[in-house]
Amino acid sequence: GWDSIFHPARTLESDKPSVGVAFLVKQRPGMGVSDLRLEYAGQEHRILGVKLEAPRIPPMLVACVYLQAGVGLNAYNRGLLATVAQWQEEARLPLLVAGDFDVSPKLLMDSAFALRGRLQAVATDAPTYRTSVSQSVLDYIMASPAVAEQCESIEVLHDFPLRPHSPVRVRRRVGDIDKVPVLQVLSRLPLQIPFGPSLPEHDWRSFSTLVERPTPSSPTRPPRPSRGESRSWTRCAAGSSRLSRRRSPR
Repeated sequence: GWDSIFHPARTLESDKPSVGVAFLVKQRPGMGVSDLRLEYAGQEHRILGVKLEAPRIPPMLVACVYLQAGVGLNAYNRGLLATVAQWQEEARLPLLVAGDFDVSPKLLMDSAFALRGRLQAVATDAPTYRTSVSQSVLDYIMASPAVAEQCESIEVLHDFPLRPHSPVRVRRRVGDIDKVPVLQVLSRLPLQIPFGPSLPEHDWRSFSTLVERPTPSSPTRPPRPSRGESRSWTRCAAGSSRLSRRRSPR
């Protein structure tokens, strides 16, 4: 069977119907969908968000959006995207947003919604919206980097009996090896003092005496006698040795 969550369509003020949004999740062991009790600001017919938990992947926030058609990123559509961005900030989870965005992936990637959320577009080159006069890519996925890099393929189901939009199927790789080691190089420290107020320089003159003071070293070996000299050692009371030299007779 399937677990489903539906937000039904609504008749707009212009007496035109609005398409609703829904989630269908196949029932499997370990698969779960949780309602986060998100705030919809009266826009339940256009946005829907749930917490998805599945085996071998961390929990994530999955959202479905249906933006207003034919107006691009106007104030209303930007408000819907801002609501999804607020969900992401509150949930503190990786985000996957799927739906009809009514704009191209490139345009949405340059928006504040994608830049602030650090989202990446997972889209196909084939058109998802086709009419007799135009073809566009309007249906795709926006995802956090951790989710987007695991998406292996994306395809448009043109044989599906639905017009003018066609559904999109994305396959995500799930497994134990989902992390790639990356060498991180620290940034180089600046060589010039930045402009602005700074602390006074430290006075190092107190250390000059320590630098100039000779450091104790190991006892030096007695000099080797010159030719014609012999050595004799005399033990002192303090336990130290004293070297005396005498000239050997020739």
